[in-house]
Amino acid sequence: MDFELNDTQRMFRDMVREFVANEVKPVALEFDQKPAPEDCLPLEAYRKGLAQGYHQMVVPTELGGMGLDAVSTIVILEEMAAADAGYAVTWHVNNVSLTMLLNMGSDGETRQFVGEILAGEGGVASLSTTEPDGGVTSALLIDPANFVFRTRAVPDGDHWVINGAKSFCSNAGLPFSKWILAFCRVNDKTGWPSTMPFVIPPDTPGLTIGGEENKMGHRLSSTRALLLDNVRVPKMNAIGSGGRAMSGGKRRTPYDHDTAIAAISVGCARAAYEEALAWAKSREVLGRPLIKHQLIQAKIADMYIGLEAARSFMYRTAAYSDTHDQMDVRLSRAVKVFASETANRVTSDALQVLGGMGYCKGSITEKCFRDQRVTPIYEGTNEAQRISIAQLIDAAM
Repeated sequence: MDFELNDTQRMFRDMVREFVANEVKPVALEFDQKPAPEDCLPLEAYRKGLAQGYHQMVVPTELGGMGLDAVSTIVILEEMAAADAGYAVTWHVNNVSLTMLLNMGSDGETRQFVGEILAGEGGVASLSTTEPDGGVTSALLIDPANFVFRTRAVPDGDHWVINGAKSFCSNAGLPFSKWILAFCRVNDKTGWPSTMPFVIPPDTPGLTIGGEENKMGHRLSSTRALLLDNVRVPKMNAIGSGGRAMSGGKRRTPYDHDTAIAAISVGCARAAYEEALAWAKSREVLGRPLIKHQLIQAKIADMYIGLEAARSFMYRTAAYSDTHDQMDVRLSRAVKVFASETANRVTSDALQVLGGMGYCKGSITEKCFRDQRVTPIYEGTNEAQRISIAQLIDAAM
């Protein structure tokens, strides 16, 4: 088994590393510290990312996209997150939305709505699952047969009418957000048979997009609540309606959102580790650099070990997704749990190495400490992930 990147993957890594070093990292701390969350979005850096084609990573080449393999996408996300985790998560959410569209929708649906993302100077898709009265993502992990969304969609002639509310909708506040993929309940069944995602343009009458959430971290990403009051969308905007599914039972893109969270975790923690390492080499205590003190050496070693283990795990999981028709769900959920919790320990240890400087605004580590804290929470809490993993293991026995 070879964990080395191929020439193409190294090319993407190096290109993105240079891009974010020039366009994202220099402005990340400035935008992170703006008091008003609406002012924290680095729109120029996002527009430059669109010019680089980051919005089309998972789109197959026959539809005009890059058609990247899973390993290449996580390599890109790690590099982005090393500059800013919120910047990375914006492109990740676009990837997830497009992946769901590509793997669930008909050819006509995918061509129309992917075309809207790729048209002109490009744009991003938004994703909406969580609701105010419960984390549905975690619920569907724990009880996939009985979870339900409270936001309802009801057929009405040639349209669907949607009513309800959503929380923590990613990307909806960006001016180049082309559409929102919102999951709704469409009948009185439970579990996935009760559920359908709908493509909703942000200017649809009846849709209210709230203000930016004042988040602890990920401040450079857009996160807003939605209110849907008799929102009408054409029947074609119901993705996968009538039992349509992916062509031939195979995924159109191998992108896996849990492995992507692992990559974002690793990238964010890597930035904190690198700052702590540089500090430990330059800071002197008792007449010698910090890194010459054994307890600091132990922390540096533990951070290195954790990052290498998490990165190897995410490469292995992404490579599995690239070489199989379907992902191993146990594996992808496990790597999300492992990498996010490892990265939380790494950022905490990095802050400890920096001491008071790490606790102050203006340090990369302080920012990474806040940015990293959400990764065991979003995309399904790690508690729910563990329950799901155990259930899948039990079912496979």
